[in-house]
Amino acid sequence: MDNHGVRSRDVEELPGVRKTEIFRESIVAKLQSVGRGDLAKPLALCETEETYLTCRNCGVCRTVWNRCNNRWCPTCGPRRTRRRAEELEIWTSGLKQPKHLTLTNRNSGVLTGYAVGTQLRGLAKIRRRAFARDWESGSWTLELTNEGRGWHLHVHSLIESRWIDMPAVARAWARYTGQEDNAICCVKDCRSREYLREVSKYVCKASELASWSPREIAQTMDAFRGRRAFGVFGRAFGERREWQIAVRAQRRERSKCECGECSWKIESQFEAEYGDALRQRRR
Repeated sequence: MDNHGVRSRDVEELPGVRKTEIFRESIVAKLQSVGRGDLAKPLALCETEETYLTCRNCGVCRTVWNRCNNRWCPTCGPRRTRRRAEELEIWTSGLKQPKHLTLTNRNSGVLTGYAVGTQLRGLAKIRRRAFARDWESGSWTLELTNEGRGWHLHVHSLIESRWIDMPAVARAWARYTGQEDNAICCVKDCRSREYLREVSKYVCKASELASWSPREIAQTMDAFRGRRAFGVFGRAFGERREWQIAVRAQRRERSKCECGECSWKIESQFEAEYGDALRQRRR
């Protein structure tokens, strides 16, 4: 049980939507308990306002909620990840020799912005080395875990390359991240689709974040402030715009009304109720 009465065993038995609400409420309450209302506010305001979408063709009305789109939000974080996975699926469908590269770092007792920045700078330096010249394109995700043995930062990268010189990568990564000996790094051929889950995941799971202490949650958010946790490079950098356009087209297709149209009038609750009253009077 965490500081605000959330037991992971009980939460796991609840429906998915209710789980995210409980995790979000727990994170917000913990942040507020240590005076970090600035970090809690975006999450606290998520899903608090209703907006009504009315089909311009048949008049069917849908209800949607506002989103904070914060990466730490248990509701919005997974949504962002799903969109990312959809983009990557378009890119990976054309890859012939994908490699899944994992770069790890030693656990640390304190998580700082400098530590996160060191990981990102090290990754950028790795890609500029001679052994990475054949890395035609790729994506990377920075992940964080804490299982009671300290903070563990590591990188998952998907690379299109015929071969990766792992001894050279391990030596360079150890040097750039301040590890005395060779860092633990591994690579595997990943022509199956299972690797998408690893390379498109969010920084940390909502259930894990909610289980941490208030100061640990605040420490994590502060360390990642203004820093990306996902990126692409090489040929993929120029192609990502095309993936995004394709994903938007897919989402637009899924958002069509039952009548086949995809033109919606956006209204507040008051505007929707007023419009409905007018339609009732006209009948």
